[in-house]
Amino acid sequence: MRAKMKRSILIISLIFAACAVNREFRVTKFGYYKIEVPNGYLNHLVISGNHGKEQQYWYNDSTLFYFSNETGITTPNYENISKNEETRSIRTKAILENDTFYLEGKDDKNLFWKECFYRDITIGYMNVPNEKKEIFDKVISSLRKK
Repeated sequence: MRAKMKRSILIISLIFAACAVNREFRVTKFGYYKIEVPNGYLNHLVISGNHGKEQQYWYNDSTLFYFSNETGITTPNYENISKNEETRSIRTKAILENDTFYLEGKDDKNLFWKECFYRDITIGYMNVPNEKKEIFDKVISSLRKK
């Protein structure tokens, strides 16, 4: 009897531990994709456009994570990309040729930004401090087709 009780307690503890690990991220579905977005965002915006939509997740330190299937429009990182002729050229060419690109850098406040285009979806972040960069890189790499 005691062995069954110990086993039950162990199983329940493992279930709670597994759930606690997953609380750090939330799986979000977006069209044909799913992605793990960090919890703790203050505001979640869905912006509809002419040919698609964009989802934005704002955090209390002004970090922004976003993804969009709206093509040919400016993204939140437009200003960061436009400051450099090479990044602007890479982005424009990739969108016109329906190719893939990865752009990243630091803004004027020394915060990280990144934008990736995967043929039909743009994903990125901005205003990310050094200590959170790894988390948001993990988010971008979590993008999967359903």
